[in-house]
Amino acid sequence: MEAEGKTWNYRDILAQFITMHNKNSNVLLIWSGDWPAYSSNSDKYYVILAGEGFDSTDEAWNWCKANNYGPNDCMPIDLQ
Repeated sequence: MEAEGKTWNYRDILAQFITMHNKNSNVLLIWSGDWPAYSSNSDKYYVILAGEGFDSTDEAWNWCKANNYGPNDCMPIDLQ
């Protein structure tokens, strides 16, 4: 997968997950193909989730900002 100006391989994804897990132990690593919320995209990829629940999109965006994540690194999605 290409993002942030580089081609990500499995080691890069795992390293980013470990870095994020060290910052927030609730993070989860999932495969997008296993979740209907991602089914509209034919590309399948790994997704790192914050492991937090929110009552609104605004609340989730505020969490992203409070944790210094930009819009390319943090986006609310409803997995239900």
